[in-house]
Amino acid sequence: MINVYLVDDHDIVRTGVRRILEDDANISVIGEANTGECAVKWAEGNEADVVLMDLNMPGIGGIEATRRILELNPQQRILILTVAAGEAITDTMDQVGAFGFITKDSLPSDMITAVRKVASGQRLMRAACANSQLVPKEAPSAENFNSLSKRELQIAYYIANGKKAADIAEILELSRKTINSFRYRIFKKLHIESDQEMAKLAAEYGLVDLPFQPNDQ
Repeated sequence: MINVYLVDDHDIVRTGVRRILEDDANISVIGEANTGECAVKWAEGNEADVVLMDLNMPGIGGIEATRRILELNPQQRILILTVAAGEAITDTMDQVGAFGFITKDSLPSDMITAVRKVASGQRLMRAACANSQLVPKEAPSAENFNSLSKRELQIAYYIANGKKAADIAEILELSRKTINSFRYRIFKKLHIESDQEMAKLAAEYGLVDLPFQPNDQ
């Protein structure tokens, strides 16, 4: 039996995913959380064969929750669930240690296959993670995202989702001055001058789930 812990902030999504997974007699959803913080708290004393983690949630979000869970338990296998993904966010997921990702519009059979593979210890290759939505959009400056460090990508993600420096500092437990320093370097590398440009650029390259909602993470 494959035990799955499901993390998503939308009740209707969790209900749908649970039904898809439990249509397979060999998969059981052993618990659910609606925030990254709750998932991390659960991980302090529990583990599953697979944690299916939503990328875009209020609070710390899926990327930071993945990082913190893997600090608690480096052996935990985490599969990211997202609306769409591009090269930049894929690199971030690789860096934090997720086993792969699958889009929310994937076929039920593909989701079950992905969970089975991750449970068996297989890391999903990018081409096999989901459908054509995972292909990064054509962009002449896409390589600029690749120049960002892991921390810079993380902070760029929060900026793109409307988080202010004070909010990001609190989430990442860094000083506001440090966040502003990172922000300056990110903007310089991406050749942008505002948070609005950051949001637009991030949406184009899949750094945020779409449609973009400024107050979501």
